[in-house]
Amino acid sequence: MPSEFGTNEALKFLTPEIKMDWQLNSPVVIFLICAGGIFILSLPLQCARRKRLIAAETQRLAAEAERQAAEERQFNEWLNEPPPNSEEWYRRRLTYATELANEQNRLAEEQRQMGAGAFAGARAADILMGKLKNKANVILVDERDSCFIAVQAMLPLFDPKKVDQIWVPYSSKSLLFWNISSGNVIQGSAVKLNENSLELHDGRTISFDFAVIATGTKSALKPPVWNKTEGQNDAENLTTALLAAKNISVIGGGQVGVELAAKLCSNLPETHVHLIHRGPQLLSKMAGMNDASRQKVYQVLQKFTNLTISLEDSIAKPELPLSSISTEKQILLTKSGREINSDVTFMTTGNLPNSKFVAAGLGESLLDDGGYIRTAFDGSLIGYSHIFAAGDVSNLDPVKLARQAMNQAQLVASNIEVLVKSDWFGEVAKIDPKPKLKIYTPVSRDNGAVKLGKQGFVVKLWGFVLHI
Repeated sequence: MPSEFGTNEALKFLTPEIKMDWQLNSPVVIFLICAGGIFILSLPLQCARRKRLIAAETQRLAAEAERQAAEERQFNEWLNEPPPNSEEWYRRRLTYATELANEQNRLAEEQRQMGAGAFAGARAADILMGKLKNKANVILVDERDSCFIAVQAMLPLFDPKKVDQIWVPYSSKSLLFWNISSGNVIQGSAVKLNENSLELHDGRTISFDFAVIATGTKSALKPPVWNKTEGQNDAENLTTALLAAKNISVIGGGQVGVELAAKLCSNLPETHVHLIHRGPQLLSKMAGMNDASRQKVYQVLQKFTNLTISLEDSIAKPELPLSSISTEKQILLTKSGREINSDVTFMTTGNLPNSKFVAAGLGESLLDDGGYIRTAFDGSLIGYSHIFAAGDVSNLDPVKLARQAMNQAQLVASNIEVLVKSDWFGEVAKIDPKPKLKIYTPVSRDNGAVKLGKQGFVVKLWGFVLHI
């Protein structure tokens, strides 16, 4: 493998059909750097302008927005028809909140069954592969050999066979990446992002005109393995350790820690689980939850007889790596003076953004204090209008959930499509004004839901707190 290659040398990784387009059209390259990988889009230098198509799409979106607004107005009229604060007024709100909670849980279950809800990069790449299939050649470079569905990372904890549901081959034609085929995927990882090139771990350097960074964050439930076989072995080893454990510690009372502790208590009724959180309330940073819903979660967790919750406490010794799992037996000393004999320890505090390769090439100033990439409202990096960021690695939205990541993926894919169809890249971008792009609209954070193992869900909707 050569230490460097540009677009011509990259042909060896492409399917014959893609090779033909690449050779004929003198392409421009776009990268989508996602979950440890990169999507490459090669575009003809002489793209035809599609202003009428863009205008038509803008009109369609405006009409759709108006239709949704009309439906919302109609619903609000029905909802507010009874006198405010009357019995019927409260009844309608409670009925709708319950129906909405049940519908959200049903959709969440369908999403788990379909294997949807992975990272922003796969979604953005799939959209661009579909929208620009006659104008672009797309390659994904991922550090893993399959798409790792992070939101389902707890599935194999007690059933390693379910690793198939979180390690999904890109060639499987999943609903998440319908347009991605195995011929568009290279396994590798990014080590340095420059203004118009990306360096990979094995020394290769690839030039680009656009890039989308969607490398996500490191967490305890994302294993440091790079293929499905290693993932299977990792899940089996962890399950064996959990089944043999007498005491399990979960450090961190955010959503991941709380849901993990509940799952462990549900599946291991004879094993004692310790949930340790430095704050005065669980889920203190979870968007969509209020004090009443947090208190309800705490009350429901108290139903587990094999769970001990320690608030306003943390681990003093030993020093534990952030976002890690240890299957070594150890004695944990808390700052309050407690000693815990822990057979398995989950450190679920402090998700770490995978952004070091950005700082290595473009400078530390592009990262905020938490290591997240500074991102403008159109999804582009501050100071780099041809490089975009989406998902957990971006600071565009402080809420780090699958729904927000998917919305950002659609945003950056749509904006890149506009730029490509407007020929706004290369030398043209230095002369012509930048086309108008879409702006990110945060998803409503007024509602939230937490799954608590066999105890069901605690859902907060419109101020109502429901245990279902």
